[in-house]
Amino acid sequence: MPREVFTDFGNFPHQFLFSDRFVCAVDANNPDVGETISLEQFSSLPYLATSCGHEVSPAEAQLDQLGITRNTEVTTAFGLAPVLLSGTRMIALLHERLARTMAHQTSLRLLEPPMPLLPINQLMLWNAHAEADPAHQWLRQQLTAMAAELDGPQPELEPTRPATGHDH
Repeated sequence: MPREVFTDFGNFPHQFLFSDRFVCAVDANNPDVGETISLEQFSSLPYLATSCGHEVSPAEAQLDQLGITRNTEVTTAFGLAPVLLSGTRMIALLHERLARTMAHQTSLRLLEPPMPLLPINQLMLWNAHAEADPAHQWLRQQLTAMAAELDGPQPELEPTRPATGHDH
């Protein structure tokens, strides 16, 4: 769960798992966006906003705090955003790892956001009554180990394009 969404995390046993950053995503064939995106473009192009249930997503909260306007056309759960962007002229802010993981299912191009954004920090939380449960301890260890593998070398941000079938 993002620490930035669940601000009461300190009331539960928890452990930091990993940080991720936000990237700007557009369909690879979006005619309105080149290899970079300006703040003016970001504010005027059709925007796909994300939410965390009934809560404002960390990306949207940061944009609001920065006073950055958007031309919001759709709001969806953050996990659906990469799929909904494909084939449209909309733009969105996505978690970089999610966008890269779904690259084979989408036709997205990832760009540096035109504004400074803080990363998102994923936490693992559990109920205190599960603290000493051996099976729960094992599961937490497995999740911690998997998260540690994510922090290996990350590729530099470059446009992600779908395979064309002409690649060798």
